[in-house]
Amino acid sequence: WQSFEHLGDTLLPSSTLMYNVATGEKRVLTSWKSYNDPSPGDFVVLITPQVPSQGFIMRGSTPYWRTGPWAKTRFTGIPGMDETLTS
Repeated sequence: WQSFEHLGDTLLPSSTLMYNVATGEKRVLTSWKSYNDPSPGDFVVLITPQVPSQGFIMRGSTPYWRTGPWAKTRFTGIPGMDETLTS
């Protein structure tokens, strides 16, 4: 089912955000313009291609928030994140 590979505006169980460095393919989440308007909004959630990866919320082309680098079991910029969230 292709919706798991092309997320749009909903993160489903078992779906992932990703960036494939070899192919340039990426899976991102895109906000709605408003509660009643499902056209693409200002915000996008994405994973960066750098190693280690980071998660970003972008508002247009400007970073709005970031997770900090991935450290094998958690993003270092999320204090409450531990191994129980990734297992």
